[in-house]
Amino acid sequence: MKKASKRKKKRPGFRDALLDWYQAKRSVLLYAGKFAGLVLLFCLLALTPVYQSLLEKEVIWGAKLAHGMLSAFSGGGSVVSGATLLRGEEAILEVKPRCSGLHFCWLLCAAILPFPAPWGWRMAGAVLGSLILVGLNILRVITLFLVGCYYPGWFPAVHEQVWPVVSLLATMFLMGAWLIWVKRCEE
Repeated sequence: MKKASKRKKKRPGFRDALLDWYQAKRSVLLYAGKFAGLVLLFCLLALTPVYQSLLEKEVIWGAKLAHGMLSAFSGGGSVVSGATLLRGEEAILEVKPRCSGLHFCWLLCAAILPFPAPWGWRMAGAVLGSLILVGLNILRVITLFLVGCYYPGWFPAVHEQVWPVVSLLATMFLMGAWLIWVKRCEE
C-alpha cells in the first residue's frame, strides 16, 4: 500500500513576494530608473566646460531677448550689458547661469524621453515643451526686471519664491499636457 502524499500548500516566501511585487511594478520601476538616470546624466553634463560655455551664451541671449522685448513694449526703459539689465545707470537685474530655465527643460526631457511612446511623439513633446519653458524664463526675466524697477522690496520674494514655484508647476503642467496628448493620439 502506498502512502498518499499530502503536500502542504506552500506559503510564498519573501523572495517570491518580492518577485511578484517586482513583476507587478516592473514598468514603473524601469521608467523611474531611466528618469533618475537621465537626471543624473544631465547633472554630470552640467559640470562640463562645454555646457558651462553654452549656458553662459544662453544667459546672455536670454537677457538680450528680454531687453529687446522690454524696449519694444516700454519704449527703451532698459539697457543690456552682457547679462545685466540696467535702467539708466542703475543695474536692476543680473541674469546669472544658475537662474537659467534650462534646468526645468532638462527635468521635462528626463520625464518625457523614457516614457513608452513613439520616439517622434517624445521628441515633439521634449522640443515643444522646452521652447515653452525657455519662453517662460524670458517672461520671468522681464517680470523680475519690472519688479526690480517699480517694487524693489518685492524682488526677493518674487525671485526666490514665486518664480521657482511657477516654473516647476509649468514643467509639471507641460508633462501632464503631453501625457494627455499621447493618450488621445493612441486612441
